[in-house]
Amino acid sequence: PAPHMAPPPPGIPPPPAPPAAPAGASDRSALLASIQAGKGLRKVQTNDRSTSSTAGRVLG
Repeated sequence: PAPHMAPPPPGIPPPPAPPAAPAGASDRSALLASIQAGKGLRKVQTNDRSTSSTAGRVLG
């Protein structure tokens, strides 16, 4: 390309970024692995109080 190329006119998106470097990809896979490892970390017991005798009442 010529060294005096004009910039693209406004309204045209810039060219896509180059693919991520291997370091970035490994960081991403490490992050994904840590998220997946944490997915099964804790089990929460649901305390369903929708059938309690105070449902719908104004407490005061």
